[in-house]
Amino acid sequence: MIIYISSGLPLGVTYAVPPTAVELDQLNCHYIPHVLTMMTQQRLKITNSDMTLHNVHAWSEKNPQFNIGQPVKDMVSFATFAYPEMPLVIRDDVHRWKTAFVGVFDHPFHTVSKSGGLFELQLPAGYYEITAWHEKYGQKTMMVGVVDNERRVINITFTPNDK
Repeated sequence: MIIYISSGLPLGVTYAVPPTAVELDQLNCHYIPHVLTMMTQQRLKITNSDMTLHNVHAWSEKNPQFNIGQPVKDMVSFATFAYPEMPLVIRDDVHRWKTAFVGVFDHPFHTVSKSGGLFELQLPAGYYEITAWHEKYGQKTMMVGVVDNERRVINITFTPNDK
């Protein structure tokens, strides 16, 4: 699940792009991780850790699409995205079951839930709309107010009847 601030951030503020690349590996014919987040202009490092041909096909709607073959084990390709996009879908045309979902944001207030759905976002004081997105159940939003140095617990629940 991807959790992010969907509104409430101050307008006109730009955030520094992290210098480290986000990594997407192809291992045992699966994308690892299956869901990830990154910032616009941050590098995405895509590695083929298998001894078979893999294909990296970005089915983006706001960013230029790309379709890269990775025929060799340990082959590495890089990509960046100029525009926020949620979700940006990456598929493998050779191994049709392989899909990765990427949340691309122009701010650093996003994360992926851990096992069991737990997540943590560190936010400056303010009033925000938080969106949680799940590949099967869609998305839910809620408004959250944050004061300085406050630790809040919020619950966003998806059920099988969602979507």
